[in-house]
Amino acid sequence: MTSKGGLVMNGMDIQRLAALLHIYHHGLGRSLPRWATLAVAAVLFVVVTINSAVSSVFSLFQPPPTPAQQAKKLVKIAIGHFADNEFKEALVALDRASATDPSSTDPYLWRGTVYKAQGRKSLARSEYIKMRNMYLAAGKTNDAEYIQEFYIDR
Repeated sequence: MTSKGGLVMNGMDIQRLAALLHIYHHGLGRSLPRWATLAVAAVLFVVVTINSAVSSVFSLFQPPPTPAQQAKKLVKIAIGHFADNEFKEALVALDRASATDPSSTDPYLWRGTVYKAQGRKSLARSEYIKMRNMYLAAGKTNDAEYIQEFYIDR
């Protein structure tokens, strides 16, 4: 928590408040009295606080994420690591995604992509073959053929 002007706010609230105050104060083309700026700050703080509280309450009523949703989130995290050339962290996130939802094929695709970027082509091919076999087991022959043609055979 951070204190600003006697009010305690979280970091994101301060950023929003600062941006809104900047627009309000400088966007009007004139300088405002201190009391007016403080009044606007107080109103904006109350609005941001209420918004945060309402979001927190509604999140209590959300069902917990399914394994598929958790795995998808972990794959997105892995993609971020991959984009930053953090291959080890990407592989850890992909392993967790596979463990969370064993039926998801995305971790195999991305693990193969990471291995390929590392020059570990035989491991990449192995991951693509696992993914193709999962598609075949699920009766998704078009997807399996696509993986075969564009990932395994290349």
